[in-house]
Amino acid sequence: MSLVITGLRPEDIPQIYAIEQLSFETPWSLRSLEEELVNPFARYFVCRQGDRVLGYVGTRVLVGECHVANVAVHPGWRRRGVASLMMAALVAYAQAEGLAFITLEVRASNQGAI
Repeated sequence: MSLVITGLRPEDIPQIYAIEQLSFETPWSLRSLEEELVNPFARYFVCRQGDRVLGYVGTRVLVGECHVANVAVHPGWRRRGVASLMMAALVAYAQAEGLAFITLEVRASNQGAI
């Protein structure tokens, strides 16, 4: 089954929440993730295989700029190109929307993200 990139759907929230819990020391709350569904500045790119969410990129789009707020991939799918596929979708979106640039803050120690 192939990997597909889509936008965020309400039924994705439980799986994204689970990935948050597995990925971050201070994960977003379930409520915060649910609020992203109605945030007019939020854009999410979700990688899925069938009904299973493998990873996601959450962004904020403001004044012609895109800031990546969160990137996470399920531990069982890391180092398999999921994040690269999602970032390529994000870049294509930004180009199509005429956004000036995309920013992502990364700790210097996070070699996987870099």
